Amino acid sequence: MSGPIFPALLGETYSELPQTLQDLHRGERSAEWEGNASVRGARNLVGRIVAGVFGFPAVDRQTTVHVSIEVTQGGETWTRSIGDKRFRSYLTLGTGSEAGLMCERFGVITVAMALIWNGEQLEFVPRRWRIGPVPLPTSLLPNGDSFEHDRDGSFAFDVRIEAPIIGLIAAYEGVLRPLTLAWPAADTSGKRTDSE
Repeated sequence: MSGPIFPALLGETYSELPQTLQDLHRGERSAEWEGNASVRGARNLVGRIVAGVFGFPAVDRQTTVHVSIEVTQGGETWTRSIGDKRFRSYLTLGTGSEAGLMCERFGVITVAMALIWNGEQLEFVPRRWRIGPVPLPTSLLPNGDSFEHDRDGSFAFDVRIEAPIIGLIAAYEGVLRPLTLAWPAADTSGKRTDSE
């Protein structure tokens, strides 16, 4: 598979996504989105340390969110600013044993996830992980219910990251709106025009 990540992995199912999800994940050019979120931090010291290593938000609060998506030849670079916390990840199409999965790399750790559209929300389901090329035990694979959906015409997200033994590392849910659209938007006449 090649081309934009989400359309490539979802195939025909991509057209079933709400327009807000299609707009964010079209992957044709770089884009910026902003909004707000409710954050829940880790409940123990180890969880807070892990959250700090990755730059995940660590305390309970209502805050602003800014997401920058840079489309490159190799994939997408996502930079998320949640309140005063900023973290970056790199999305690529999985290959080899990770074919059919979306790979998201945080520093030296890569998590390979299945994208599942259940008719109401797009779910991100971790399947395997590794440090560099070295596989890590699936028994220790971080998980949690993470999904995207449309909320009254807005792009909405709900991310929960947990790990065995450690428990909650970070959770955040909220909505985003486009600062710059990642694709040419349709005007009221039905003709395509470029949108900021």
